[in-house]
Formats: sequence, C-alpha cells, structure tokens
Amino acid sequence: MFYPWTVVETGVAHHLWFICFLIMLGARLQSNVTQRNRELAHEIDNRRHLEQQLAATLAAERQIHAEHRQLLDVVVHEIRTPLAGIDRAAEMLQVVPDGLPEVGRRRLGAIRDGVSRVTGLVDRIMASEREAHMTAHPQPIDLMEAIQTVLQGLGHLNAERRVNIVAPDNPILFMTDPGMLIGVLRNLIENALKYSPDGTFVTIETNETVVDVTIRIIDQGIGIPEMERQSIGRRFYRASNANHQSGNGLGLFIVRRFLAEMGGSITHADGPNGTGTAATVVLPLRSPRWQGPDRGQERHHA
Repeated sequence: MFYPWTVVETGVAHHLWFICFLIMLGARLQSNVTQRNRELAHEIDNRRHLEQQLAATLAAERQIHAEHRQLLDVVVHEIRTPLAGIDRAAEMLQVVPDGLPEVGRRRLGAIRDGVSRVTGLVDRIMASEREAHMTAHPQPIDLMEAIQTVLQGLGHLNAERRVNIVAPDNPILFMTDPGMLIGVLRNLIENALKYSPDGTFVTIETNETVVDVTIRIIDQGIGIPEMERQSIGRRFYRASNANHQSGNGLGLFIVRRFLAEMGGSITHADGPNGTGTAATVVLPLRSPRWQGPDRGQERHHA
C-alpha cells in the first residue's frame, strides 16, 4: 500500500518527539533521584553527627552522675559519723549514776530525737538518689504536735520563745508523712528565724478547710527578691541577698521535693507591710497515697 511522504514524515516526527520526551523525562527523574540521594546522604551524615554528640553528652552525664554519687557518699559519711557520736554521748548521759534534772533529760531526749530525724532524712535522700523519687508513708498526725516537735529541736535559735502560733481551737488532724512534714516545717521555721534580726518574732498561722491544710510562716527578715522567687527551691540556689548567712541552698530544695511527694505546694510572698517573707504551705487533708479509713473515722478515733 502506498503512503504519501507527508504521512510518513508526520509519523516519524511524532515518534521522534515522543522519544525526546521520554529522554527528557528520564533525565529529569535521574536528576531528582540524584538530588534526593545527596539530601539523604547529607541527612545521614547529620544524624551520625548528632548520634556522636548524644553519645558524648550521655558519657559526660554518666561521669558527672558518678562524681555526684561519690561526693554524696562522702558527705553522708561525714554527717553520719558525728551524728552517731552525738547520739551515743547523749545516751550515756541519760544513764549517768547520779541522774539528771528533768529539764536535762528532756533536752537529751530532744537531742536524740533530732539526731534520729536527721539520720532518717539522710537515709531518705540517699534512697531518693537510688530510686529517683521519695515515697511518702502517710499516717494520722496532729499538726500542732508536729510544730512543737520542730520548735523543741530548734532550741539553739530560741524557737519556743521567738515563735508565735495562731491556730484554731480545734486540733488539725490529717493524713501525711510525719517525717516529711517535720522536715518541711523545720527547714522553713529555721530559715525564718535565721534570716530575721534578733529580737523579732516569727508567726505561724494554721488553718484547715474541707479539702486542705494551710500553714503560713511569716518572718520579719530580709525577704526574697520578687524576681528570684520562682528560682527558690532549685538545688543549691540561694537568693542574692542571702550571702551574709551560711547555707548550701538545699533546705528549700528538700522542702519542695517533700511537698511534691505529699501532694502539697509552697508559695512565697512579702510579709506584712512589705517586710520579711510569708511562706505558705498547702497540704491535702488526705494524702493522695493514703488508702486508710475515711476522715470521719479518723476524727472519731483521734
């Protein structure tokens, strides 16, 4: 069959155009694939670099943690050794043949109780380093008894004479960890007394609602700069105006850790007339970890 040359030329042209299109498309795809391979190779290099940085960071963190544990072990040993000596000396004085006046016996009992509390606190801190958290053990407790225990242990600061307590007539009974509560109160009251001028008083106000207990400790001391209050409670942090007093910045750090475990909170504000500090602690009436009887039964048996 005879085909005109124009038809043949048109068909050849179409085939050539299609072939050219395929070549261009293949070249474009090859270029895209090459570019994508370059990007993937670059991303792989970046990820390898990040992995190396992460490995170096983790190694440095492990080294710092190991050094921290070694330092903590040394500090704990240096604390426990004199505490054991103090406790032993107080025990021997309690059994002297001639006896001691009742005031002296009470003071020795307070010393041994204080040693026991500090030893327990050291043990808890060590346990927290091992377990990454501290566990509260809630028990029924009378808030006023806990406060009096703390004041007796702060005799070196004349706490029982310098502290005024404003409390409701009825006792405040609630569920919390006694050791942690005493640790919180001791640190806060000791700070309030330590940073207040001699001759001034610290006021402790207590109150309870149907859901929580509020403890407010108000001093007439140097106060906490407002811009630094959010930082108070960080490990080893001390306010800029506290350099004239000895301290290590661990007291309020321990307070915050204990309160977090007990389900409580703390805030700091200016004291009356802008003088001093008012530290407000709020604790639930029933610890989140408590699985015992209801509050009505607690009060009935108290």
